[in-house]
Amino acid sequence: MLKPGRYSITSRSKKNMLLPNSNCAVDHKDPGVSGMAVHIEEIRSKDIRTIVVDDSPAALRAMCSVVARQPELRFVGAASNGKEALALARIFQPELILLDLEMPVMDGIEATDCIRRDCPTARVVIVTVHNSQELQKRCYERGASAFISKDALKDELPGVVLKLFGNGACARKD
Repeated sequence: MLKPGRYSITSRSKKNMLLPNSNCAVDHKDPGVSGMAVHIEEIRSKDIRTIVVDDSPAALRAMCSVVARQPELRFVGAASNGKEALALARIFQPELILLDLEMPVMDGIEATDCIRRDCPTARVVIVTVHNSQELQKRCYERGASAFISKDALKDELPGVVLKLFGNGACARKD
């Protein structure tokens, strides 16, 4: 297990992002370049290790900001596509993954399937602008635990976390 501190994982493109402690902001000079970032910080009051995944730097910043405001969530990493999300999930074994649907390299549906296979205790919450019943059905069939509109993330995430984890307690503690 990695020690608490700051980590930066460099993608094949040799671009990397390091997320500062304060606001989980992502600085992406070229939004089209794939990158992966990880920030680990020991916060004892937060149990639910959380990864956020979105190919849009603005959406990723917004998701990180929402996660940072949830007392029961501990932000451990961010990725810009499903393949990077799977790599982070294998390393950090998060309890919660907030995952966009439309991304390059590996989309959210395929990523959900792979993440649930490799990290069966992780709960995947799809966060997207699309809201069709058919799309939701496909996500749930692949193992998604919940489906939230990006516009409603700030308002709906606390209820989803409560539904999935009870009072913020996780089955596994490190």
